[in-house]
Amino acid sequence: MQVACELLAARYDKELDGTDELLQHDAVASHMDGRLRLLVLAQLLHCAVLPGTDLARLSFNLEWAVALLALVGGDEDGIVEVLASVGPRATEVLEALQTGHRPPSLAS
Repeated sequence: MQVACELLAARYDKELDGTDELLQHDAVASHMDGRLRLLVLAQLLHCAVLPGTDLARLSFNLEWAVALLALVGGDEDGIVEVLASVGPRATEVLEALQTGHRPPSLAS
């Protein structure tokens, strides 16, 4: 997932100003509904706390997660089900980040 995000960022880097604009670009937005955005967000958060994640990767993943979350509409079909599925793990990851316990690069 991280590689896909990096490729998108590299592809549109010169045309667009930041992750927010990239995710709103027709070529990207037309292929992502709220459910997919939440699933990608959850995967990026999960990868953000894996051992070996450096601060640059952590920053990249969090930037994308925030941008994805900003685009999710609460009234979209299937959002409640996806949140029920990924919410507990996402909460765990965010708590680990908040306390500085993971990733190890954040703790040091």
